[in-house]
Amino acid sequence: MVTWSAKPYTHAEAKMSMDLRKKLEERERIKKNFFDYKQSNKEKEIKRLPDIIGIGVKKCGTGSLLEFLLLNPAVRPPNQGKRETIVGETFFFNKKFDLGIGYYKNLFPYVNDREKIIEKTPSYFMYPPSELPERIYNILPEAKLLLMVCDPTPRVFSDYIHQTIRYQLHNDKSLAKYETFEEYIDHYLPKMKNLTKSWLTSSTMDSDQELEKMLSSFMITDRAALLLSTGLYFFHIQRWLRIYNASNLMIIDGEEFLRSPGPVLEKIQEFIGVPKLVLHEEFMKNPETNFFCYRPLSESQLNNNVETIFDDFRCPGENKGRTRNGAKPMPEAISLQLRNFYRPFNKAFFKKIGCDFGWQ
Repeated sequence: MVTWSAKPYTHAEAKMSMDLRKKLEERERIKKNFFDYKQSNKEKEIKRLPDIIGIGVKKCGTGSLLEFLLLNPAVRPPNQGKRETIVGETFFFNKKFDLGIGYYKNLFPYVNDREKIIEKTPSYFMYPPSELPERIYNILPEAKLLLMVCDPTPRVFSDYIHQTIRYQLHNDKSLAKYETFEEYIDHYLPKMKNLTKSWLTSSTMDSDQELEKMLSSFMITDRAALLLSTGLYFFHIQRWLRIYNASNLMIIDGEEFLRSPGPVLEKIQEFIGVPKLVLHEEFMKNPETNFFCYRPLSESQLNNNVETIFDDFRCPGENKGRTRNGAKPMPEAISLQLRNFYRPFNKAFFKKIGCDFGWQ
């Protein structure tokens, strides 16, 4: 529960929103049918493999996306064991594949045929092995994939802050020797420019695939380089588009999700084949963090003649968006360097997917 007072959803506003009233009526009907079906089909629930996989990208909002999607009771995550928060990451296809399908299936709950299972492991998108997309397709040919990408410039800074906190918590030393973000960029940006300079002058299908392989190798030998190489989406997307298309791979702009999560979530629910039980009208911006929170609405609330302040909010966790609300700004000179570096790769990525997200 959050402590700030949100602008009330007034009776006058409710009267002007007959469409919302109808949506809420329909949702209550669908939810009742869903829970009645679940209760009467307990004995038919089985363990099965996931229907939906979030394949990336780290620090682009995948955690918040999962939290909000799970507000829909038809979407189920992996079993979490003793975890207090829902993470949803299994790392099966890149780190635990040798443990076998039986191990993977056992990670998920018993479900009925109206429920969808989701796992999200953001490192799938760019991590070795190169045949990772084939691994997923061969085992889960009907699965829907969600890829959330975001502007790579703020993503790098967010990842750096995340990794430095991770080092303090888990003794991860890959970035320990760089005391500031500036030191890290001074060391690694020239390396990455040198690695990609030949592609900038002679981009061909062969050079695309060659750099794709080089980046994959770089990730294994130098983990700290991941902060920069992750944002080279154009090269990572190549291996996925050889197998997947718009019918089974949804590419989501994380910047749009940050600005307006409700409409994005409605589109995602439609894509993965579940009823739209999380509605865009139920999202409000927290004035303290500038991030959106979910406030469940009901028809009875809309029928209330008195202004109501709702306190049953679901907000992203405190560890989300550490650098996105201005609390930890990136140095402007570094931001300019990164934008200049990523610009040609962003353009190539937009051309490849047929959609321009407008990152500058």
